[in-house]
Amino acid sequence: MAQIKIFGYADKISVKPGEVIQFHVNSDGANIADAHLVRLIHGDEHPDGPGFMEEEVDCAANGVWQVEKQFTQVGSFLEVADPRRELALEGSLTLFAFVHPIWPDVGTFQVSIEKQYVVLEV
Repeated sequence: MAQIKIFGYADKISVKPGEVIQFHVNSDGANIADAHLVRLIHGDEHPDGPGFMEEEVDCAANGVWQVEKQFTQVGSFLEVADPRRELALEGSLTLFAFVHPIWPDVGTFQVSIEKQYVVLEV
C-alpha cells in the first residue's frame, strides 16, 4: 500500500469571524480527505508540558472533500497588502538576512526573498 501524504495551507494567517479564508490542499496517494478545522490550544508534546491539545471548531469546511495531487514548489510565503505603496521602494534596497540552507547540496533552485511587482491594467 502506498503512503498517503496530505498537506495544505490557508491563504491568510488569521481571520475575524465572518471573513473568508481559503485552504489549498495537496494530496499524494488519496483522492478524498476528511477535514476538520481545529483550534490549536497547545502543540508541544514535551512530557513536562500539558501535551498536545486541540479543539474542533464547527464550520462549513468540516467534512469529506475531494483532493488531488498539486504540482507546486513546497515552501511558505507571506504576502503583505500595501495599498499606500509604502513597500514599493524606488531605487536600491538593502536587506540583511540570516539564511540557514537546509539542503545546500540538493542542486535545486531556492529563493530566500523576492519582490514582485504586479501591474494591472483596467
